Amino acid sequence: MKDIDKNTIIDLTIKEIDEYGYKNISLRNISSKLDITTGSFYKRFINKDDLFFNVGIVLSRRVYLKIYKQIDHYKENPKEALLNLGINIIKLFNNQKNLMEFLFFNPNILGAYSDENIEKNFKLLNITKEIISMCIDKEKVNDTFVQLWSFIQGYGYLISNNVCEIDLLIIKDALNKLVGSDKNE
Repeated sequence: MKDIDKNTIIDLTIKEIDEYGYKNISLRNISSKLDITTGSFYKRFINKDDLFFNVGIVLSRRVYLKIYKQIDHYKENPKEALLNLGINIIKLFNNQKNLMEFLFFNPNILGAYSDENIEKNFKLLNITKEIISMCIDKEKVNDTFVQLWSFIQGYGYLISNNVCEIDLLIIKDALNKLVGSDKNE
């Protein structure tokens, strides 16, 4: 048996989620593939929920870094950045269904989205709120964030389940309805 660190377990769990979906993850299977005992696993994580919480943080950070490259100009054109953010998340739903389902719909990591954790661990949510605040009145930011995030999740879920295909006009129209259209559009 080997001595494995937390990051190795997290990385394998992400690969397993990507391939099989989070509902099919077994701690026994993860431990076996890493050639560690379940006892060794429990020295690093309290339980499966703790593992999923940590996987959620790592996966969210990876998604943020991937998307940030597409929106790093957000202060120059926040509405375009919001559009690119939505498009990129929806494309991830299309291309990495299991990982996005884990990140967005896994009930085991809902506690990770509490206010104290969002600030520290979920930069994608923070930057989304920041960009929205650059587009609309400050008192509407939270409501608009919930509406926009709900649209992205719902539309991404429909696409990942082959109910419809990505249509950039739908995304742009939804964004315009939520934050207003530019004067010259």
